[in-house]
Amino acid sequence: MIQLAWRLLRFQKDSGLARWFQARTSDGRGTTRKTMIVALARKLLIALWRLVTTVRCRTECLASDIMTASSKEEDDWDISLAAPP
Repeated sequence: MIQLAWRLLRFQKDSGLARWFQARTSDGRGTTRKTMIVALARKLLIALWRLVTTVRCRTECLASDIMTASSKEEDDWDISLAAPP
């Protein structure tokens, strides 16, 4: 996660998390940067977790809506293959 946090700082310089890190480490001390990169990694992990759970919940809701709609369509188009009486 820490390596991912360093990559975030390198490639996503204008993101909110990168700006937060820059504001917190503006004093230039190395110990502050080491401490704050761990905090940034934790914040990034929380943001990624929220993204995954939100997408999963939306996907599950969408899938249940699709299944409900398809089951209604099957009921409407019930075709019996049995011979007529």
